[in-house]
Formats: sequence, C-alpha cells, structure tokens
Amino acid sequence: MNKCRKIYICICQLVFNPLGKQIQSFDMCIGKKIGQRILALLLLNSAIGAITAQELSNSDFNSLDGWMVEGGNASIENGKLHVYPGEETRIWQKTPIAQGSYLIKADVQSSSSEGTCLVYGQGEGFTKASTAIPQAKNKETRVLVKGIQSKDGFLEVGFINDGSHDLFIDNIQVEQERKPFVFGQGGDITELNYVLSYGGNFFDETGNPLYQESDPIEVRAQNVIRYLKRKGWDMVRIRLTNKPGKSQPDNTNTYYLPEGFQDEKDCLLLAELAHEAEMKIQFTFNYSDYWSNGERQNIPADWKSEIQWLNDNNAIVSKLTTLLGNYTKEIMQKMADKGIFPEYVSLGNEINGGLLFPYGYSYNVPASNASKDMPEGNANWKAICGFINAGYDAVKSVSPQSKVVVHLADQTGDYRKHGNTVDYYTYSWFFSNLEKGGGKYDVIGASYYPSWCQSTVSDLVNYCDKLIQKFHKDILIMESGYNWNPTRKDGYEGQLNQNAEEYKNLYPSSPIGQKGFLTELINGLKIIGEGTNNQCMGVLYWDPVMIHVEDERGNNKTGWAHFVKWNTADVNVVENTTLFDFEGKALPVLDVYLQNQASQEEILSSNKQTVALPSGARPTIIPEKGGLLIRTNKAEIISIFRLNGEGQFLHFSDNEERILPLPSGIYIVNGEKTIVY
Repeated sequence: MNKCRKIYICICQLVFNPLGKQIQSFDMCIGKKIGQRILALLLLNSAIGAITAQELSNSDFNSLDGWMVEGGNASIENGKLHVYPGEETRIWQKTPIAQGSYLIKADVQSSSSEGTCLVYGQGEGFTKASTAIPQAKNKETRVLVKGIQSKDGFLEVGFINDGSHDLFIDNIQVEQERKPFVFGQGGDITELNYVLSYGGNFFDETGNPLYQESDPIEVRAQNVIRYLKRKGWDMVRIRLTNKPGKSQPDNTNTYYLPEGFQDEKDCLLLAELAHEAEMKIQFTFNYSDYWSNGERQNIPADWKSEIQWLNDNNAIVSKLTTLLGNYTKEIMQKMADKGIFPEYVSLGNEINGGLLFPYGYSYNVPASNASKDMPEGNANWKAICGFINAGYDAVKSVSPQSKVVVHLADQTGDYRKHGNTVDYYTYSWFFSNLEKGGGKYDVIGASYYPSWCQSTVSDLVNYCDKLIQKFHKDILIMESGYNWNPTRKDGYEGQLNQNAEEYKNLYPSSPIGQKGFLTELINGLKIIGEGTNNQCMGVLYWDPVMIHVEDERGNNKTGWAHFVKWNTADVNVVENTTLFDFEGKALPVLDVYLQNQASQEEILSSNKQTVALPSGARPTIIPEKGGLLIRTNKAEIISIFRLNGEGQFLHFSDNEERILPLPSGIYIVNGEKTIVY
C-alpha cells in the first residue's frame, strides 16, 4: 500500500470509528510527528470549507484495507468480499464527502431471502439510507442505495448481514445524484376498517395483539397503521368509492360493496389516521360506487340521475365533467380543512379503457363485444381529457403541491412482446393519446403483478425506463402483490394463481418467497430512471390488510364483494397475498420495509418533545444514530435483546422519552426487529 493511502486510512480509523474495535493506533500506523501534522491540517481544512469527495478505499476488494469488520468473518476471494454465514457481521468505511445527494452501487450475490442483509450509506447530519439485498444465488445483481444526503463531512458506506446469508460483494461505487431521490413505500389500507368491523384482528410477528379487542375501531385502526409505520412504511393508499352499498350494485345486480366502508366518511377517517402517523398519502378517486378497473368504470348512481334526462352526448359529457370536477374539489377541500394534503392523487383506478363508461371510452366497443360493464360505444379521447383535466384542476386548486397520477392496469408483458419498441406498448398508446388531447398529469401510475403479466422485475425496470425516455414523467407503482401461501385458507386458489416462470422456484408461494420477491422489487424500482431526471417514486402493496375473517362455523366473513341475493361475502381472493397471515399475524415480508430506509435529516434529542400517546397505545420506538429513541405513554417494561440472546429489561414511567445509546446491530425490542446503525 502506498504511504498516502495508508495515512488516509489511518486517519479515518482513528477519528471516525464509533466503536473503537480492532483499530491500529494512529502512532503505530504512521508515526507520532506525522500524525500530529496530519490532524492539524485536517482540522484546518475542515474550518476553511467543504471536503471534496474521495474514492472508497479498495472498492474493488483487492484487500480489506480501509474496511472495518465487526462481528463475523470476511475475506477476499477472487477479487470479491466474501461475508460468511453464521454470525452477524457489519463491514464499513468512511470517506470524505461534500454536501449533496449521493447514491451507492454494488454488485452482490446473496444466498437467501431470510433475515436481514442490506447495503447502507449515511452522510453527515442525516440518518442512514439502506437497501435490502435480493437473493441471487447463481449470478450477480446490482443493488442501489439512493438519496443519501450529506452535509460537508464524511460518508459512511457499509453492509450488514445477520448471519443468514452467504454474501459476495464487488464493485462498490459512490456517485453524486442529479437530484435528491424520493421513494415512498407502503400499501393500500382502504379495507382496514371493513376487516376490523367484521371481526378481523392483527398481531405483530411474535403474536402479540396490536390493540385490545375492546378498543374503539378508530383506536384499533390507528394502532395497525402505527405498527406499519414502525415496520418501515412511510406511505399509504386510500381509494374513495362514491357511495357503496346494496342500493348501488354492479351492473349485473349480483354484487355490491358493503355500505359504510370505502366511502367519504371512512376514507377521510383513514386519511386522518395516516396523517397523524406522519404517513404520506396516495388518494385515489374511483369515480364509481363499485370496483373500477380497465374494463369496469360504472358511473356513480348520483351522477346517473343528473344526466338521465339529457339526450345529447356532448351535453352528457359536459355535465359529467362538471360533476367530476366539483366532487374532486369537495373531497380535496375536506381533507385540506383537516390539514391533509395528499402527496399523490389518482384520477380513476386502472383506466386503460377510459372512465365513466360509455362516455369516456379509450377504444371502440362494438355491439359484438359489449357487456353489462362495457355497453356499446366509441372511443372519445376528448371526453377522457376533459374528465382528467377537470380532476387535475380541482386537485391543484386546493393542493398545488399534490402530484396527479393517471393509473393504468398491468401491461408489463408488453416488454416481453415488443422489447425496446416503446411505441407498441399499451402505455405508450394511452399516454400519447392523452397528451395529444391536452390531458394534464404529473405521474404515470402502474400496476405490476408477476402472476398476471408473467414478467420479472427486470422486465418492469426496462419497461419503465422506456416510458420515462418517451414521456419524461416519474412513475409510481400503485399496486403489486405476491402469494405467501399457494391457496386461500379454504384450499382454493386466490387471485394470483400463476407466476412468472423465473420466480416459481426462486420465490415459491411461501412467507419467505413473498419476502424475497418484495426485496427484489424495491431494489429494482430504485434503478428505474438511472441517468435521467425522472425516477420511480415508490411502491404500494395490494391488498396488505384484507385478511381472512370467519365466523364460529368457519364461514368466510370478508370478501372482495357481497352478494345482493344473500347479503353475505363472496370469497376473499387476496387473503393469501396479504402482509398478515390467516390469523392476522405479521409476516416476515414486513422486514423488507425496515431494510429499505430513506435518508432524513437528523433531529437533535434536545429539540424533541415528549408527546402523550392515546390510552392503550404501544410505545414508540425509533432508531436514532447510535441508539434508540423510546417514548411511552404509561409505566411499562421494555425488553431489548441482541440476536445472540444478550439483552436487558428497562423500566419506563408515564409519558417518558429516553434515548438509549446502543452499538450498531439488529435488536429485538418488545418482540419486534429493529436495526441500529
């Protein structure tokens, strides 16, 4: 090693090793007199101005020089870092960095989807950003950690393996980003109050209830949302249905959505609870009293009554445009009155075929192809653009900062059919027509299910990259899901009854298979738009809380819809794709969100305020730099244990807030896994 590199490494080891483990003394490394001069120059440079970015030491792993290894064993094999399974291991180094936004790239191979395995980066004055490492046994996969914010100072780059993984790492790079990266992760909570009202209950991963069954439904819902927040969620989706109920059934008069759920009152309550939990909100207007998707967009009953005496098609479209705009503005204003301004607002749900059928068709529906859901009619892009623009203007008039989303159903299979020929994609056809007609939107919303599109995350990344190159818009994955069990509880197949061929063995329909898929998905989404000014803004899971609920005889109580004839629920087609099992116990997949964290500006503990939590609420546990912030509303005992069994029980008093300094690692706090960096 040359002398300059040796001096640089020793400075970093002396000054910036927080644990003081396995470090040579500075004097032994470069000599006392040289050391004193170097430290003086370092302090002077720090006082004069920003420290410029430097290369990582041994980023190609010719040796372990410059890397700190804590815990388990690691070695260099064929120019790669090999982290052995069996023991919890952390490997890291610090490098000088100037103020800005950065990303880390690394080529990795991991043997498993179990446990915790991640790449992280932390800049001066900010919390760590991290990305979970996907399973890739026989090939390298690229992992990106994006949005690493830093003030002038040092950037820490590292890896954590809880011992479940045989891990290889190579080719680590640190680059400055074009602009700060924004990524939201969470899922749809629209069915939460429905499930709770019909007797569903939720438990953490150890089986502890998230609330008392005697708690009011609002408290139960809030505790579930707060639990998801603690597990790493930072965004929820809420879908508003105009007036669900038996008096507004589907067009065949067979099914209806139960009254009192997914309506204005229910959705505004969910928005309040999410806002209180400091979640971002994606708010969807279904513009229907029933389910809406690519081939079903039923006009709300109240709006039908407004147009029933109009015979002129243009007059009908004009009236519907006004009704849509007024309704959108009214709901947005009701949220604004409560201080709620959704980050994203979707105008319709999966509107491939258009909206408000048959007046807003995106393609012709001849009599030969007509159905109850899609009556005969012709494409009318002028109407579609008018509807979209009325909603867009209504949203912006109340909440200018909200991003307006136009959301289409999954068409990722187009990439396998047409490759890089983007003009042949369904999304290209739709958004080209929308823009040609003057339709206004901010974000392309997409659904992605490997079961339906028979396509991999890699296909999705390439597909989205081509759309970004053509339309120069950000993308938000509005829906995705994966089986944690091959069937529903009754033994029959659920909604996602197929799978992409590549995933059948890699990610079987099991709790760990589900976890592995989501790990790969989130990492892949961070790669979208690389090298451009656009990106994927996040992913929302479908439908994470729609768990199985049954009566004392084993009859299903929660279903995708209810029968008009019997007033009972049909089957729950997503109960084997949720993030909780058939009994409502949290699944391992939730750990993926913990391992994918965003970089946030650190708040000094002296600026924190003690906040009394509602009666019965669980303690708040927040990872801080070098420890945990714990806040309780009542006297109780908090258990904190390492994976090796070492730990302690701490007594907390009423409304106490305490910061506990802890070494980096993985902890079980009151039964929940928490990572301290």
